[in-house]
Amino acid sequence: MQHQRPRENADAPGGDGKSSPISRYVRITCGSGIQHLPNQLRLGIAHPIAGRRNAYIAPVAMPAVLSRMFSFAPQFERLRIRPGFDCGFPLCKLTDEQLGWLYRYTGSHYDFGCATVIDICPDMSVISCFPLSAFHRRSLFEFNSLEEIHAYYGELHRRIRIEMGGIYEECDNCRFREEHLCAGGCLAHSLNTFRTEHPVRMEEVYF
Repeated sequence: MQHQRPRENADAPGGDGKSSPISRYVRITCGSGIQHLPNQLRLGIAHPIAGRRNAYIAPVAMPAVLSRMFSFAPQFERLRIRPGFDCGFPLCKLTDEQLGWLYRYTGSHYDFGCATVIDICPDMSVISCFPLSAFHRRSLFEFNSLEEIHAYYGELHRRIRIEMGGIYEECDNCRFREEHLCAGGCLAHSLNTFRTEHPVRMEEVYF
């Protein structure tokens, strides 16, 4: 009986990387006619859409997701791609080793925030960001400037953070959050939590 050699996991650290998401990104980008490969790759995680049902990364799974993400560090270095973070990553779930690699390899400052992005939809409605697309959706014509829109949603964000500091219980007394080094994760998690409670919070945090 002939034994076949087990196939190596190309996505794992130490694999040849030919079938990994990072290498596929390189092949697709180069194959699309782009001559100069962008050396920045923005990484995001799936957040809940407040008030809707969708697949997303639960807070308890964040360490495993980050571990998987950093397993591609050798490929980032080999392909000279610097990773960046989209909003909603919690600072406390990155290890000192992961943070050290980020700062050493990219030389960049990372923002672990959750701020208003402001999207204007085709129907001229305004939303704070995609995960909060059902939360206090307003008409563009209710505002006189972009600054007014940012101020309106910024105040809503502030009130939600008063009611719930972040996606973890320890966010309430977190030094990183108090010193504005981390926002405490995506607000959509908090809004979904509010919907399962009795309405005892500030009226503005409901929708």
